[in-house]
Amino acid sequence: SPVTAAASPLITPHQTQPLPTVAAPVLSAPLGSHEWQQSLSQHISLFTRQGQQSAELRLHPQDLGEVQISLKVDDNQAQIQMVSPHQHVRAALEAALPVLRTQLAESGIQLGQSNISGESFSGQQQAASQQQQSQ
Repeated sequence: SPVTAAASPLITPHQTQPLPTVAAPVLSAPLGSHEWQQSLSQHISLFTRQGQQSAELRLHPQDLGEVQISLKVDDNQAQIQMVSPHQHVRAALEAALPVLRTQLAESGIQLGQSNISGESFSGQQQAASQQQQSQ
C-alpha cells in the first residue's frame, strides 16, 4: 500500500543528506529596534555559552550584509569584536551593547572590552602589526 511505501525509507529513494553546515543565524527584526537588540544579545549569549569564538550573523534586509563576531571568554569575562562595513549597522551594534551586557550578566558573564569596527579582523591585525613595525 502507498502508506507503507511512504513510511519506509528502504522503498522510497532516500538521498543521503550532507551534514548540515551551521548557517549564520538571521536577525530579521528591524535594524536597531528593541527586538533586534534582544535577538542580537540572545545569539551572542548562546555563542558564549557554547564556547564559540567566532560567528556571523546575517542581517535583514540582505543588503545590510553580515556582522562578524569574535568572542573571547576568560574567567567569565567576555571580550567581543563586531565588524560590519555599514556605519548605521555599527551604530545599531553600539546601541545594543547595554542590552548585551545585561543578557551576558544573567549568564554570569561580564562584558569587558567591546570593539565595533568596519574592517575585518584580519585587516585589523595587519594594520596593528604594521604600526608596530613602523615604530
